[in-house]
Amino acid sequence: MPRVSLGEFLLLPGAVCDASPLSVAGKRRYNRLTLDVYPDGCCRLLRLFEGQQAEVVQVELLRLSSNDHLLNAALSILPHLKRLKSLVLKGEFLDPIT
Repeated sequence: MPRVSLGEFLLLPGAVCDASPLSVAGKRRYNRLTLDVYPDGCCRLLRLFEGQQAEVVQVELLRLSSNDHLLNAALSILPHLKRLKSLVLKGEFLDPIT
């Protein structure tokens, strides 16, 4: 999958994720954001980053699914996560990022 900008990710085919209101508080605990358990976890991360960037940049541990079709877009925000100490990519496979 080609890299996409944050503004472009919603234009991708199949990039629709749960439209319910999101909150970092409900998913972040002790500066951990665990999104690998959601089928649309990367989409949720991107939406959280756009809406609650000040809270998301405080994350120290981030868990994402390597099977998520928006993984490349989600990884594009990593340079903004200056406090990130650990990134866990959980899943069956990981395609090389080109």
